[in-house]
Amino acid sequence: MDDQQTPGSAFAGPGGDLGASVDTSHAVAMTTVSAAVIGSTADSTPVFGVELAGQHRATGQRNAQLYLMSLDGCAAVVAEITGIAARMGSAWTDALAERVSQLVADGAYGAGSTEG
Repeated sequence: MDDQQTPGSAFAGPGGDLGASVDTSHAVAMTTVSAAVIGSTADSTPVFGVELAGQHRATGQRNAQLYLMSLDGCAAVVAEITGIAARMGSAWTDALAERVSQLVADGAYGAGSTEG
C-alpha cells in the first residue's frame, strides 16, 4: 500500500496467530470503540455496527471506520481475541476476562464509546 493517508494492514503470517509478522506502518492505534444494533435484514436478522477509531500511525490523523456485521461476525471477533489470549497462556485469558468484567461493571459497554 503506497498511500500514506490510507489505514491498512498486512499480516504476513496466519491471521491473529502469535507468530504473525505484521506491518503496522499504516495501522490505526485504537482509542475508542462504539457498537450498536443499527438495523436488520429482510428476514429480521440484526445488523451490528462496530466503529473502531484511533490515530493513524503514519500521519497522526484521527481515523474512524464503521464495520457492519452479523452475529456470526461479532462472535468471530470475540473468538479471535479470546483465542489469542488463550494461546498466550492462562494469565492473559484471566486478565482479559477480568478487564471485560470490569468494563461491564463500570457500565462502559453500550455507552457509545469505550477507550481502547
